[in-house]
Amino acid sequence: MANAKKAKELFVTAIDEVGTLGRLSCALATAKVNILALQAFVIADKVHFRLVVDNAVLAMKKLKEIGFYVSLKDVIVVEFNNRPGVLAPVVKKFGSSGVDIVYCYGTTGDGEKANVVFSTRDDEKAMKIING
Repeated sequence: MANAKKAKELFVTAIDEVGTLGRLSCALATAKVNILALQAFVIADKVHFRLVVDNAVLAMKKLKEIGFYVSLKDVIVVEFNNRPGVLAPVVKKFGSSGVDIVYCYGTTGDGEKANVVFSTRDDEKAMKIING
């Protein structure tokens, strides 16, 4: 069964240049901040990162220090057993309950568990659906 928890997500923006992910990851590594989930994409001349980390406040401080634009938002992280079909009933119930998913991304980590980060228009309702 799935388990949901609240988390803070960093939304990081910078000029799209070769080595930007390296600068970001080195800054976090030096600060001993662990990246738990990551999404990266480019729109026009900007690179955007969505990050869930183990210390959002410290990560935000370090990334701002090296010139990145950083904002913080609430998301939910849902842990699933990493098996075929485990996502389907959850997102189906979101839809039938009127929970609008703005975006999501995930990682399988150790292979036994999968984590999916959700931004929804009603995180409280989404949490109740998953955790009861």
